[in-house]
Amino acid sequence: MSKAVNLILSFLFLACFMAACYEPVQGCLDVLATNYSITADESCPDEIVDCCTYPAIFLDVEPMVGDQGFSEDSIYVTLTNDSFRIVQAMFFIGDFNARNLDGEIVEIDEDLSFTTLSNGQSIISSDKDDVALVIRPRVNFEFGEFKSPDVYEAFGFSFGLNPNWNHADISSLSELHILNTSDSLQISQEEGFVFARFDVIPNYNIPDTTSYIISGDVSLKSVQFDTTFTVDRGVDVYLPVFVDYGKWFEGVDFISDDKNQIELKLSNNTINSFSIN
Repeated sequence: MSKAVNLILSFLFLACFMAACYEPVQGCLDVLATNYSITADESCPDEIVDCCTYPAIFLDVEPMVGDQGFSEDSIYVTLTNDSFRIVQAMFFIGDFNARNLDGEIVEIDEDLSFTTLSNGQSIISSDKDDVALVIRPRVNFEFGEFKSPDVYEAFGFSFGLNPNWNHADISSLSELHILNTSDSLQISQEEGFVFARFDVIPNYNIPDTTSYIISGDVSLKSVQFDTTFTVDRGVDVYLPVFVDYGKWFEGVDFISDDKNQIELKLSNNTINSFSIN
């Protein structure tokens, strides 16, 4: 047998041996994912649920009072010269939406089914799972997965909870869902959640804390901003938003206003309290 034939046979044997020993690399093959693998040969098995992870939309919330950074330790003065201190503030946001250059409205990709109340009746509903509770010291708040790379000209979100979420049966949700971990803010399933709570010392000379709340379906507000931003493929997006607690408490008179009047003013001031510059 010639040397050429021997070489060919040896090569074929080696090739077959290597092919038999080679194990294909499994990984995420979706180019929209943050962990897309250029070295993977095949997708993960079906039993691996989170083989691919996708980019998310985050809101970077920067608390302010006027042109100054907000601090829970600071004393602020109203237009009526009342000194007060905000010990803690928290509020719900959700219903994220973005408008691309074609005018198309794009939302979060994650949907969740749960039990809620509608006209007093318990029903199964499905809604975007993009509820977040803004509370310090955190500054980044995730709405959810967003798989639509594009150039956008506007974005918005809701202050508070839409009726589906506001009247959700939290027992139908995961124990780790934000509405379950924030169950102390649920007044009742019928009345819904506290959309915002401000723990305030309204008179610094008398250090008693009063909690002012915003609640009820009528208090749901839509916050919208016209601004251009780009969502790149496989990359998380962080959108900066300022919250001015000075504007939120604008017009409040802790001396002459009763608690209901203060809460109404806080509700009316909500939209003007948010900005992007």
